[in-house]
Amino acid sequence: VVVLAYNLELFGGKLHSDAWFAVDWGASIPELGRGVQTRVREYLLRMADVEPSSVEIVVDEVGPRA
Repeated sequence: VVVLAYNLELFGGKLHSDAWFAVDWGASIPELGRGVQTRVREYLLRMADVEPSSVEIVVDEVGPRA
């Protein structure tokens, strides 16, 4: 898994987060998405004492079949 881009913004008084990924063929995309959403929320709570209203995960690329 490779992070291609990341965005964190405050809009309308709410914090939003977006992340774009490249994943390997066969990776469980739903599992990856849930894990990233959980870790981003935990990180922001721990480091900045804020919780985003959304964490959006975008799979931008799937690697070639092995």
